[in-house]
Amino acid sequence: MDAVSQVLEQKAGWFIQGQTGQNFDKTGNRRMTARTRDPKAILVIGRGRDIEGDGTSRDAEVRRDTFELFRRYTRNLDIVTFDEWLDRARFIPRD
Repeated sequence: MDAVSQVLEQKAGWFIQGQTGQNFDKTGNRRMTARTRDPKAILVIGRGRDIEGDGTSRDAEVRRDTFELFRRYTRNLDIVTFDEWLDRARFIPRD
């Protein structure tokens, strides 16, 4: 829960900073016109098997379902496991 709070705090800080109008491009000469409204954030946590725990099959299923419900109820915050992140990375084209 602390990690979720930290991400949400960082999102809020990003939003406030974006509202100042004092954001410049890399050269520092031109004011940027793009503004942030409600950015999406990504939180990468533990491995899938860590979420399931060491209990019975029923316990593992309940924990997986609870985790899935929790991450579906967090708006504009993708919560993924390291395993899922690695699976996504495998689809990135390589040279």
